[in-house]
Amino acid sequence: MPYRKALASVYHKLCELLGDPIDPTIEGADEEVLFKRIESQFASLQSEFVSYKDQLEESSIMLETQVEEISKTYEEISTLYGVTSLLSKTLNPTEVMGDLMELVLNSVPSGFISIYLAMGTEGTEEYYKYVEKEGRIVRSLADGLKGYFRNLIQQNQAKVIILEEEGIRKRFPNCVDRMHSAMIVPLGTSQKLWGFLALANKQNGNLYTAGDRKLLESISNQIFFGLENYQFLQEQIKQERFFEQLEIAKKIQESLLPQKIPQLRRLDIACHFEPAVEVAGDYYDIIHSGDKVFLVIADVSGKGVPASLLMSSFRSTVRIFLSVTEELPRLVEKVNDHIAQNEIADRFITGLFVNLDLRTGQIKYVNAGHDPMLLYRRSEDRFFEITNDGIPTGIFEGESYLESEFTLLPGDLFILYTDGIPEARNGAKEEFGFERMQEVLRVNCEKTAEEISSAMTEALGRFVDSAPQHDDITFMILKYRGNLAE
Repeated sequence: MPYRKALASVYHKLCELLGDPIDPTIEGADEEVLFKRIESQFASLQSEFVSYKDQLEESSIMLETQVEEISKTYEEISTLYGVTSLLSKTLNPTEVMGDLMELVLNSVPSGFISIYLAMGTEGTEEYYKYVEKEGRIVRSLADGLKGYFRNLIQQNQAKVIILEEEGIRKRFPNCVDRMHSAMIVPLGTSQKLWGFLALANKQNGNLYTAGDRKLLESISNQIFFGLENYQFLQEQIKQERFFEQLEIAKKIQESLLPQKIPQLRRLDIACHFEPAVEVAGDYYDIIHSGDKVFLVIADVSGKGVPASLLMSSFRSTVRIFLSVTEELPRLVEKVNDHIAQNEIADRFITGLFVNLDLRTGQIKYVNAGHDPMLLYRRSEDRFFEITNDGIPTGIFEGESYLESEFTLLPGDLFILYTDGIPEARNGAKEEFGFERMQEVLRVNCEKTAEEISSAMTEALGRFVDSAPQHDDITFMILKYRGNLAE
């Protein structure tokens, strides 16, 4: 038994490696039995080795897959970070479209890329980029995609489209030999669609994957929000400029109203002007010369900026022609002809024009379609509506206007106003009306004109409460003192 000792040693080592207990019966066995036992142990060891090797290979594959996924995720994050970085460098995303397309091509290598904006902040715009080797296909692809984009926008289709050969043959028959794959991703939603991001001819003839779609959708979302933010910023800037210009218009209009109410011995005057919006279509003026006072109150149809512009023109026209003639009918006729010839169609101006002789109390007036002057005579506890018939100015040229007269008595209280007072409405849509106007005048008739004006605005405020003001409110309170002031 020359090998028995060596075989026994091998047997013991294998038992140790395999973790098997030593069989006492083997100790006295011959070489053949011992060899067969060792052979069996080697077979077991080889089986375990193969199993371990398989496990290692499986773990290696899993590890490689995980590393690949992590690497791909890192590349996607890096790309999205790059997009964010580019968009953060400018307020206008269209300024970095070229760099954005280069970034996309590095992440999803393709022969062609196009970013088409159909709702650009500066009109319809198109951007496209391509790699050198496929430069020959750019024009046909760009033209084909451009028409396709228009159709998608008209149909309001904001969905991802992935095309292979069959889809390309159907939608782009002229590009079948030049395009083998394409992906089109919307920039926005069906509620707000700016345009599309499109890739064509993925590198090495491959097709676009779900991973490519996920990445491109994320990039498109960032571009979309960049465009939205830029548009919002532009609108904010425009709005701020508009309000700045509106504030200037408001100040200009206020400067056209009397800056100082005349303090007259025989006539106490107070005025109130409250536009429904920043600028108004109401106007009043007071011009005092010696014993004469010219009063005018007017209301342009509509309100806001157009009405205020027309009212500015009206004011200039009245003042110009007032320097030419003091006869009210001639004045109003000239104003009417000028407005009718030069101003906007479907716009007109109602007005009440008054000449008051402070010494005699005689009123001469022309009413051009305006609300009547309301007078309260305290000595008789009686109201008078002082008016005559005339159409608003600015409708027809060549209209004639009649002048009427009325004589004031000392202590008479009267108001010139626009329809914003009687037509002021509360939350229940009830109008303030003439009866409430009369009541305010009657109850406060012994007060000063300024105090009566305050009483009128307070009564309006209580009545309207929180209901929105729908029209301009303008009025003049006048108390004729006459010889009582002597």
